[in-house]
Amino acid sequence: MVYTNINLTNHLGSAKFSVDVTEILDLETTFKFYRGENPPPRADGTVPKKNDYEFIVSLALEIGKKKKGSDPFLKALIQPVKAE
Repeated sequence: MVYTNINLTNHLGSAKFSVDVTEILDLETTFKFYRGENPPPRADGTVPKKNDYEFIVSLALEIGKKKKGSDPFLKALIQPVKAE
């Protein structure tokens, strides 16, 4: 995503990688990149760096996750109606 505002261009980018470790545990990593073409000075007069990076590692625990096709409501919708 890129936007311009009175001679100030900012670039934002991210990349995400996710892997299922087990049936209920996922490992996710995210890399974020921020670039300010001409960052404005702070209140104390210092100028921040143009590039900023974030690297995020997270674990996700899926509690109560059901296997595909194990939902009784969906099974009832899929089964044909029996004529009596």
